Amino acid sequence: MNIDEFNRKIENNNSALLIGNGFSINFDENFGNIFDRLYLAHKDVIYKSKYHVKSNKRFRKKCYDNFESIKQYLRRRHKSTL
Repeated sequence: MNIDEFNRKIENNNSALLIGNGFSINFDENFGNIFDRLYLAHKDVIYKSKYHVKSNKRFRKKCYDNFESIKQYLRRRHKSTL
């Protein structure tokens, strides 16, 4: 299937596509200090993450609202642990 056919299937059908979960572990030398990097990853989620929903306007708004709520929760959670 090429990208055009893939896009048509998504646009013309009720579908959802989730790509990645934001947390990937590679078993290499960097894995050893993964816990040391959790804080930086937390900050990346809050400030650098990108989220795209391809759907109707109402569903898309709900998804974006939820995403922003999660980022706000992470910000508040971090401040309460300082």
